Amino acid sequence: MNSINNQNEINVGVDTGKTQLDIYIRPLAIYFNVTNDESGIKEAIKIIKIDKVTGVIIEA
Repeated sequence: MNSINNQNEINVGVDTGKTQLDIYIRPLAIYFNVTNDESGIKEAIKIIKIDKVTGVIIEA
């Protein structure tokens, strides 16, 4: 792995809860939460799509 390329990657971490999703976009330091339902997920996708994301990690 080339560490220079890794620094340019944008990754999204999602911490799942019964009623809420906590979302962090790294390395942009963007943190937000949405409801864990269809409208909240649509809102999250809308925000995440703004940046060219390399990967998404979801905590079960």
